[in-house]
Amino acid sequence: MKYVISLVAILSVCSGFSYSHTAPVKHGPVLTIDTSASNFGAVPNRGYAKRTFLLRNTGDAPLYITQVRPTCGCTVAALADSVVAPGHVTKLDIRLSADHRSPGNFEKTVYITSNSSAAPSQWLKFYGHFVEASATSAQK
Repeated sequence: MKYVISLVAILSVCSGFSYSHTAPVKHGPVLTIDTSASNFGAVPNRGYAKRTFLLRNTGDAPLYITQVRPTCGCTVAALADSVVAPGHVTKLDIRLSADHRSPGNFEKTVYITSNSSAAPSQWLKFYGHFVEASATSAQK
């Protein structure tokens, strides 16, 4: 009988101890990008190509996007909102100027800096190939 009472007392103390040290884990803001790479395909060397990326806050605190930086002057990145509430989405429009580009493959990068607890610095890559404008209009 003493054994049973001792066992119950020990289990009660241990279970109370484990519950007192189990606090809810806060993850903070988490930036999740719908896709980190996009194929622009054939882009005529006159004009531009445009894509929209979705940036989600899958965390439990406001996400602050502090910088969106393309790696070249031919790319413009326009962020709809720099503050994203938990569970919400913002759009990032990427516009690539193809004017006077020589035919051939390209790969571009846009860096994103935020207060994301998972990865404060992330990137998007997009690629494709420039073609003569007359070649794409002949295919249509």
